[in-house]
Order: sequence, then C-alpha cells, then structure tokens
Amino acid sequence: MIKLIASDVDGTLLARGENKISQEAFDVIDAVSDMGVLFVIASGRPYCELKHLFEPVMDKIALVCSDGALTVYHGKNVLKSSMDRHKAEELLYDVEMKPDCEFLVYGEFIAYMKPKDESYDLKIRETCFNNVNVINTFKNIGEDYLKVGIYNKKGIAQVEDYFLNKWSRDFEVIYSANEWLEFTAPGVNKSVGIQALMDKFGIKKEETIAFGDSYNDMGMFETVGCGYAMETAKDKLKEIAGGSCKRVEQSVKEIFGL
Repeated sequence: MIKLIASDVDGTLLARGENKISQEAFDVIDAVSDMGVLFVIASGRPYCELKHLFEPVMDKIALVCSDGALTVYHGKNVLKSSMDRHKAEELLYDVEMKPDCEFLVYGEFIAYMKPKDESYDLKIRETCFNNVNVINTFKNIGEDYLKVGIYNKKGIAQVEDYFLNKWSRDFEVIYSANEWLEFTAPGVNKSVGIQALMDKFGIKKEETIAFGDSYNDMGMFETVGCGYAMETAKDKLKEIAGGSCKRVEQSVKEIFGL
C-alpha cells in the first residue's frame, strides 16, 4: 500500500512555461490525503514560493524545499541543513566579483539578493512572489544559509567550470543548467527530506513513489520504492527511476483508482 507520494514541481507538476498549479492537481492531493496518503512537494524552490503555489492544500502536504535543505510539515520544521556560513560568504563574494553573475541566498522563509542589474531584481521578485530582501552586506542576512544560487544572464556555461572547480569540494552541486548553478551543504538533496518524512511517519521504502524530471531528482528516485520520470526527462533518468509517465495527476489517479 502506498503511503507517501513525492513530486517535483517544475517540469513535473508544472509543465514547461506554466506558473500555476492545476485544480486537478489540488483535487488529487485532496483525494489521496483523505485516504491517509502523505503528498510531498519536493522542489528546488524555497519555502516562500512553494507556500504561494500550494496555498489551497498547505494543510494536506509536506514540503521538501530548497532541494532538501528544509523540510516542513504543517508549518513546523522536520529537518534543516545549513551551509557553512563562512564558506558560503566566501562563495558569495566570489560571485560578486564575477561580471554578469548574480546570487540568490535561500533562507528558511525568505530569499536574499544584492542585484547588480535591474532586470535580475525584477526577475527574482516575480519568481519569489516578492518574498525577497535586497541586502547591502552579508551581515544583513540574520539566518542560516540553506542554498546559494548563482545566476549568469549570458548562460551559466560562461562560468560553470570556474565555480565547480573552486567550490564543488565544499558544497553539494544540486543543479546546473541554463542560467543557474546551485549549491547546498554537503550531502544535501531531496532524498534527505524524503527520508526524514519516512522516518517521522514510519513509512517503508516499498510504500513510497516519486515523480520527477531532472537530475536533481536522482536521489529521490533512489530513496523511494518506485519512481516515475516524466516523458520529457532524459533516458538515463528514466532508467534510474524505473518508470515514466506523461502527467502526475493521471498516474496518481490510475494508481489509486480515482
């Protein structure tokens, strides 16, 4: 019997280009929750974004935010994994010195930036639904650093090798594509949040399934009993997942006979 469903957001519950969770997804979450199944949103997005996107069902779900750095259930932290503050600030200073590069620091419930370019400022405010503070100095960040995102408007490939060669030994490399490269504390990914919830509720591996579309979902697929990669995912990820699907909502309906 399935007791936990974990799902990525971007490219999974949200198709490319979409910015609003469907009513069908909310209905499915409501239905499985009524059956005693825990629905887990596992995303690279911070808590502030996920809370906004899933507001109608926040009392039904658990959130694995910032790629596993923060796991929240009913407004309470289940697990938090912080970056080494001194090393993280060295990384941020490094980003500041690089032309065309910007940073985004993920805290528990808000994000922080020090924009060089107005277009980046507007982009992040829209993405984070204005749950972002502009800082003048890192000392203004009065909380733990959960994740650091590095943005390059010309494409992260311009600086990727530099940051990976210098920082991948100190931090976990979570995501690298398009304009972004992201780091968390060593060993932190979505799987640690999923495992923390499994431990909290006494859920076995064979009682879990997960849906995802990107390589930052690999750890999650290895943690659950059955994985489903989206049809748009790379073939290697589908092999790791063990299965594939077109839409999360339809697959969950079929699994539970909804």
